[in-house]
Amino acid sequence: MAYSVVINSCSLLLLSTLLPPEVRQDTLDTVLFAQLAAEEDFPHAKDHAQWSGVFMDTLAACGWKFHDQGATSGMFPSSGVRSFTLSEAVHAAFQSGLSAQQVTLPATALRRVAQLPEQSPGARVFRERSIMGCGSQSGGMDASFNGMHRLRVLVGIAESDGFLTLATVFFETDQPIESQFIRQDFALSSVMGGVKTAFFHARFSVDEYKAFRDDTVQWLGPQRLALCINVGEHDVPLTGVGFAPPANG
Repeated sequence: MAYSVVINSCSLLLLSTLLPPEVRQDTLDTVLFAQLAAEEDFPHAKDHAQWSGVFMDTLAACGWKFHDQGATSGMFPSSGVRSFTLSEAVHAAFQSGLSAQQVTLPATALRRVAQLPEQSPGARVFRERSIMGCGSQSGGMDASFNGMHRLRVLVGIAESDGFLTLATVFFETDQPIESQFIRQDFALSSVMGGVKTAFFHARFSVDEYKAFRDDTVQWLGPQRLALCINVGEHDVPLTGVGFAPPANG
């Protein structure tokens, strides 16, 4: 099955190409709206738990019905691990929500974004929206973010039946963050307060969202286009992979 990879503020979404166009746009709009609403209430991610609460509440108000949720904070990285990559953290965040084969989907998407030119619109949006509280940024090809800062990345898979499985990774570090941070190894010793990871399964209700669609689009304004960027000109073929919705869905 083929998926489109879309950067959506600090989220990276894989959208089944079989999603109806209206549902695809509604998914992008509601996930973006939930992120921006949470950032408006808790700028610079000063309290990740409260940020997450607003994010989830906003999604629920937009018609998303949650079927499963989980958190792995305190369980990642595993004992003895001294460093980790963003892909490894995302893998842990999904827990058992995806099969071993399905876990290749977010890994593939992250690699695709990591291959974007550093100053391309997509790379800039994902970097600038994912990294917060930077003390300074040096220029040039070896640019890095220095000082104490926070990193938040969301990776989600939206299937043709309207189910979304989304994982969140958040941590605070004093390690300089490279501009190509997707490929970076983060030292666990530099992380303050641990790596917080979580996931959820949810299904979208178009009927419930209809009454809020116009207001949401108006609220998003120009950010709707500026922060939502397709990665590449074509769908990304990820063959041999399926997604089973939750048993109680």
